[in-house]
Amino acid sequence: MRYGIKKWSSNERSKTSLKARFEYQALVYQQSLIADFKRLRQTLKFTQAALAESVGISQPVLTRIETSVSTPLLSTILLLLAAMNRKLAIVPLDYESGQGIQPTDLDDHKYY
Repeated sequence: MRYGIKKWSSNERSKTSLKARFEYQALVYQQSLIADFKRLRQTLKFTQAALAESVGISQPVLTRIETSVSTPLLSTILLLLAAMNRKLAIVPLDYESGQGIQPTDLDDHKYY
């Protein structure tokens, strides 16, 4: 290490690059989930105040969630969805449309 700069092996660079791609994809999914959540709330004609009260959080907390100012706990998301008679599902990504990290990107990594 010269002048505090670490030389990375190609394997380390590859892992870091893949991690950055996962982090970016997670951010995209988070933003999409919040947008879908807000759209659902509005479609079902729930006010922020009524929905928040039904699950025991304040309306300003729900506003911060919907504007991505704060990141809610998974348990909070599940409560909010349950109050709207919905659930969170884990589904495969649609690789043909370019969503997500391709399975071949994981060949050299142990992320499974």
